[in-house]
Amino acid sequence: MNNTRLCRVAFLTVLLTIGMATVSVAQQPPMPKTYHRSVLGDPTRIVLSCKNVIQSMAWWSRLGFTPTPGNTARPDSAITLADGQVVITLVKDNLPSPILMFASNDVRMLKDSLDSLRILTTYDVMGPTLGELRLRSPSGVHMAVRPSTMEPRIPTSGDSNIVCGKLTEISVDVADFPLSKEQRFWEVLDFSVERSGVKPYPFAVVTDGYVHIGLHEMRDIPSVAFTYFASNMVERIDRLKKSGITFVDEYKNAEGAVEHVYIESPDGQLVMLFTGNQ
Repeated sequence: MNNTRLCRVAFLTVLLTIGMATVSVAQQPPMPKTYHRSVLGDPTRIVLSCKNVIQSMAWWSRLGFTPTPGNTARPDSAITLADGQVVITLVKDNLPSPILMFASNDVRMLKDSLDSLRILTTYDVMGPTLGELRLRSPSGVHMAVRPSTMEPRIPTSGDSNIVCGKLTEISVDVADFPLSKEQRFWEVLDFSVERSGVKPYPFAVVTDGYVHIGLHEMRDIPSVAFTYFASNMVERIDRLKKSGITFVDEYKNAEGAVEHVYIESPDGQLVMLFTGNQ
């Protein structure tokens, strides 16, 4: 077994044993009393760069995503979709990808706060205030914050993806820095550590109550990945395979049925499907 597959097996082991939470970016359940919004503001969507918006939309549609109301008049340039849990926007542009988007009532004040925390940012000036504020975590997770008037939240049902199941986390490979440095970055932004451990490798799940980000040290995750679970994932995977979706990697159970798979979009976005009651 090569090193890449060993990393993935260990990563799979962690996900199957720590019991991931089920609330993710842009899901809109009633706000729990314990909810503590991060300094970045309200999570809204995830922006994905693509070469061909229409072709990418067709691919994501096969994974249970549907266009949201109020899309742009130029669907060849950008289009927004949702799967009941997470909202994504496909953009024909050479942007970092993916980008976690947030909305803030006062972007200038946010910039001042991030400056005081010594977090590097870039930004666009918009008259007397700021337009988009951009930052990146030590392991390369890109984020952008826009004024709430420019970045409305798109309501979602909270239902599981009809094809992929329950979105449990946005998984990140912490490859070039100690996990503690990446974890500290998110804690400074007022994300809380929901779970953590050191076996079979160091990991932590950080959350602001809506966004759940899984930090996994030295795993083979080539991009910020969408991670889904379902108790009947074997049947879901079989239907996807019959529909023509190809897998980057797959794992079989004792009976020989494929129960966990890695899928890569035409633009390199990783989606991971696992069997389990998460």
